Amino acid sequence: MRKLIQLMALILVISSLSACSWLARKVPIEQGNIFNQAMVSQLKPGMSVDQVEHIMGAPVLSNDFDPNRLDYVYTYQKGKKDHQYQRVTLFFVDGKLAKVQGTMIPEEYVALPL
Repeated sequence: MRKLIQLMALILVISSLSACSWLARKVPIEQGNIFNQAMVSQLKPGMSVDQVEHIMGAPVLSNDFDPNRLDYVYTYQKGKKDHQYQRVTLFFVDGKLAKVQGTMIPEEYVALPL
């Protein structure tokens, strides 16, 4: 009888501990380049790669097949439901900024034809 009571107590403790897992704090995960609309709005057609990297920082993704392209990607995730994704792709012609694509683009940007 004593072993049965100990076993029941052990099962009760284990089940109560596992039930608290929903209380665990979800750690936010940030990956990539951190950038905002103010930074992207500073980008102007004709800027050099060095000028763009001075504003945006070095890109996380580098494209060995197309050196005239810079990709800036940012993801934020906290738990399963709270998720953000931002991407900006910059295209250069003759070393000068020609086109901006992505989830954020400069408000007054006029893309030059490629």
